[in-house]
Amino acid sequence: MADKHDEDNDKESGKAARKESKDTEKRSKTASDNTRVATAVAVTATVFSPRVRGMLRRGAVYGLAGVLSAGDMITAFARGIARGMQDTDDLDGAEQGEEQNGAGGELQ
Repeated sequence: MADKHDEDNDKESGKAARKESKDTEKRSKTASDNTRVATAVAVTATVFSPRVRGMLRRGAVYGLAGVLSAGDMITAFARGIARGMQDTDDLDGAEQGEEQNGAGGELQ
């Protein structure tokens, strides 16, 4: 008789655990749905607010200007390095030419 009672308790506790699991799933789905709704509301408010749209547009313009300015600086830096390397090559050639002409740069 005790075995039957234990089996009934096990079944009831299993049912309770499954019910609790389902309740937890419902709560997590509800929280997920609430997050989605809140996100949709925030996006909608942003899209239809003239002040926020202006700030976003201004931010995009300043951001693009910053990217273009940084690109120009990198290009100028790279050109400066290239010129410096060419100048170094020219100096090496001039030194070799002086050695060929003889001491003091006189032609022989």
